[in-house]
Amino acid sequence: MQALLNFYYMGMAIYGYLLWRRHGTIEDNLPITRWPLSNQLIMLALGIVLTYAVGLYLTEYQLSKSPYLDAGVTVFSVINTWLMAKKVLQNWLYWIVINLAAIVLYVQNGFYATIVMFGLYFILAIAGFINWQKLYRQQHNNN
Repeated sequence: MQALLNFYYMGMAIYGYLLWRRHGTIEDNLPITRWPLSNQLIMLALGIVLTYAVGLYLTEYQLSKSPYLDAGVTVFSVINTWLMAKKVLQNWLYWIVINLAAIVLYVQNGFYATIVMFGLYFILAIAGFINWQKLYRQQHNNN
């Protein structure tokens, strides 16, 4: 699942680059938005259903030592990468949780170098949230 996720990240990086570039001037920057609770609940419900379905698949074919955790990290990473490309502020909060879950997944699988990488991602997610929150406030103070 994690290998497929990396291919998805490459595609989303291109999508995000094109989306942000289209709004790339100072006067026309893609704004950071906040999702209302209703949107987040829909996203979470979708993520839980997909996690369960993918987890069943991974269990059935014995493709993962931790099928539901693996599925959850993958599914929510896919959804959250889209939120990041759309500049939804809460994406950073989701990354914090996803990165912690990934650390648990990789501890269970003994991938210690990957644990260090996701520890760094965890710290970067906190910094990203703080930075975007400041930018979000600046946007709304200027309007």
